[in-house]
Amino acid sequence: MTSEVLQNSADVNSEGFKKGFKVMAVAFFDLDKTICSVPTEQQITKQMWKAGKIGIRTVLRVLWGFIQYNFHLVTDYAHLKKKLVNATMKDMNVRDFSEQFDYLYDNELKSKIFPEVILQIEEHKRNNHKVVIVSTAIDQIVSKFARELGADYHYSTKLEVDNFCFTGNVIGDVYHGETKKQAVLQYCEKHNIDPKACYAYGDYFEDRKMLEAVGNPVAINPDKRLLKVALSRKWKVIDAVIAA
Repeated sequence: MTSEVLQNSADVNSEGFKKGFKVMAVAFFDLDKTICSVPTEQQITKQMWKAGKIGIRTVLRVLWGFIQYNFHLVTDYAHLKKKLVNATMKDMNVRDFSEQFDYLYDNELKSKIFPEVILQIEEHKRNNHKVVIVSTAIDQIVSKFARELGADYHYSTKLEVDNFCFTGNVIGDVYHGETKKQAVLQYCEKHNIDPKACYAYGDYFEDRKMLEAVGNPVAINPDKRLLKVALSRKWKVIDAVIAA
């Protein structure tokens, strides 16, 4: 269910914690529309279509799924996610996908990361906070952002692989709503960290559960429903922009 940013030092364990060093706080970040200004899976779907890896019917199906999600028309997001993964990823070669996503990241997505969020991440690192990404996006996407941003750990949707190809099946949890909250609480419990000393950043109404789990919630360009919650609870709100 989880994946790690590997560390090379013998003085650092598998989740980025220095031996003998007590971490007092963790900053948890959503990915799409929080770190990156555009929906990453929607962008890679378009890229795969341009490369001839998937057909237009698959693209339209994915776009319809995003419309349902954005307008809060989905009651079981995990079910929708698994259907979309099966439609787009089944029988796709893992290496082909990784090459296409690396190209997309380097040429488009990297420039779509909010500068304000990069500053927040750097500030957390200076304060010896751990940085963890919690996202519904597939692991091949989230792990790339985690490596590039120097995140210590990440939660993502893991895909089953057989004979170097995706089977179209999801392994483990889809981190959305309540499962995002549980990931935060489990991480804190595992490392004996008080959630009230931690930070969480999100943009979508369903991210509120993750934000409620910590003592320092931050709404990044929140949708209308999350903005209403943030203002009523006096949460910090950041209006992040991408320079023209």
